[in-house]
Amino acid sequence: MKVKLILFTLFLSAQCIAQKTTIGFGVGGSNYWGDLNTPSFINNVQQTNFAFQVHIKQYITPKLDIRFNALFGQLSGDDAKSSAEWQILRNVNFNSSLKEYSLMAEYSLVDVISDKAEYRFTPFIAAGIALFQFNPKTSYINDIGQTVSVELQPLGTEGQGLAGYPEKYSLSEISIPFGGGFRYAVNDNISIGIELIGRFTFTDYIDDISTNYPFNEDLLLNGQRGILASQLSYRGDELAGTPDVGIPMEKEGDTRGSESVKDYYFTGMLNLTYRLNGGLFSGNGGGGGMGCPTF
Repeated sequence: MKVKLILFTLFLSAQCIAQKTTIGFGVGGSNYWGDLNTPSFINNVQQTNFAFQVHIKQYITPKLDIRFNALFGQLSGDDAKSSAEWQILRNVNFNSSLKEYSLMAEYSLVDVISDKAEYRFTPFIAAGIALFQFNPKTSYINDIGQTVSVELQPLGTEGQGLAGYPEKYSLSEISIPFGGGFRYAVNDNISIGIELIGRFTFTDYIDDISTNYPFNEDLLLNGQRGILASQLSYRGDELAGTPDVGIPMEKEGDTRGSESVKDYYFTGMLNLTYRLNGGLFSGNGGGGGMGCPTF
């Protein structure tokens, strides 16, 4: 009898935990904010790329949950889309894959999860910590007319890794997600929502741009890789169709980017969430409840 009681208690506890757990999937866009932003807000928004995410949440209280989220997307920027002359002359661009794994706390202004919930719609705010990975790349036309994609970090376009220059930047960094959105319970088990989450980062190299142009003579110590680094550090000569000779003498040591402000990235998502084993409004005629203890 005691064994049966223990097993029943464990089963009931598992059911109750499951009723406080949701899984979800989201689709939307990812956007970068940094040294390749243009003066036009609309132009920056137009460089949004497709992104998607999956998540699992555990509710701690009727309004507070802990969310583990895995995000996958792309980030990009392009001087050619700018109206600023100095950016057009710099003429650099990048694209990067984005992988992020985050742990966030979400606080809903209205209870929509417990068996005492009376509403189906709520705003929420969210914040947490994340590990993200990026890898800026660009494309160029080689000597035989082929378009080639190349990773920028190994090249050291600002001299990274050479004597007298900073070390090469890491492709894995920490970010701080923050933002919010709205959530609506369609029925006992399914919710939909929209969210906008920004990420403050501790790197200025998502776009491979941060400080000053290096000196050509330093880059050339790195052989063929140094030649390519010089050609891709400053690409204004491509606009005139002239031979790519690298960084102009008057640009050597001059400002290439602004290291005082770190890079950001943002995501906007449409989420679909499913509650495991139990209705959202189980205490109000939802039909999904098991009579578990309330929060």
